[in-house]
Amino acid sequence: MNTLPYHENVPSFGDWGWILAWKSGEPVAHLNERTDAIKAFSVATKHLTPDLFRANRVFGKGLLKSDSTAINTLLEPTLYEVYLREGWAIDQ
Repeated sequence: MNTLPYHENVPSFGDWGWILAWKSGEPVAHLNERTDAIKAFSVATKHLTPDLFRANRVFGKGLLKSDSTAINTLLEPTLYEVYLREGWAIDQ
């Protein structure tokens, strides 16, 4: 599977992320080139634009790095703990 990280700021919930995955042998670099060339979607959308789609594939420096390997669940919200511990960390 090839994967591509994606995130969106959801009002009142903060930054949410997804992993877009596909079975095709198409490499991520080629997919980035194809999506960068999109001028308009073939379906009507209320919120998503090609520019927003491209922007939501970009993550800040070190945002995807973590030593945590725990799975986030409703009963054990480990992601919340990561945000508390690492979300506002400032490099010194």
